Amino acid sequence: MSNEVQSEILLSTMLNSVTEAAMALDPQYNVIFINDLAKEILGVNGDSVMGRNAYDVWPDAPDDVRFVEKTVRDKEEYYVKAMPYKWGKYNKYLDIRTSILEHQAGFMGAAVFFMDVTDTIAIQNELSERIDELSATLIPLKNKVALLPIYWVPGQSGLKLERTLKQVSEKTVKSLIIDLSTVREPDSDFIESLKKAKQALELLGVEVLISGIRPELARKWVETESDYNDFKFINNVSTGLSRFID
Repeated sequence: MSNEVQSEILLSTMLNSVTEAAMALDPQYNVIFINDLAKEILGVNGDSVMGRNAYDVWPDAPDDVRFVEKTVRDKEEYYVKAMPYKWGKYNKYLDIRTSILEHQAGFMGAAVFFMDVTDTIAIQNELSERIDELSATLIPLKNKVALLPIYWVPGQSGLKLERTLKQVSEKTVKSLIIDLSTVREPDSDFIESLKKAKQALELLGVEVLISGIRPELARKWVETESDYNDFKFINNVSTGLSRFID
């Protein structure tokens, strides 16, 4: 049995064993393998693509989604999470990784392994919108004092407090307690957005107190070297309430 035949058998065995969608191209960009899950996600018939050049099968695919072709060309592997796969009939998000294929016969091409994460991204976006809504929920108390509990999930893109600023103005809030007791995994974006929120509130004449600082947030704040001297900190919401409310 020739090395070339052995390589083809090894390739087929290896790719058939994966649980992800998988497709492989030879050095001339011809499709030499595609499994059932890849056919389903890409909406193609295996018989219609096997042996054909990828640029002929998907002539309109933009360069920024052609990672397996780039791997064949440049012999560089890629890993991309939640890649927008939005062109032609496709409207998906894919997690992809590419792999160089080599054996005794030499360079055999490249494979791409991918998963459709469109539903996951939709759920994450919905959760993020809900978190944004919760993070902008102002709770009026007494004596023009209000409480703003902050809910935060890692990866959230800053605090969206436009609604809060509007509520503060409408309710003529003079003192606002921002409670961070549920914030567990802060990042530098969170701290920076908190600083900007404080500045905006103070421009409206609102005194801002920060409560519920957890050890991990305190540590992260120091690590980012962000200035915290201008902030007023209290241990918890009860401390703030006793200060403003009889």
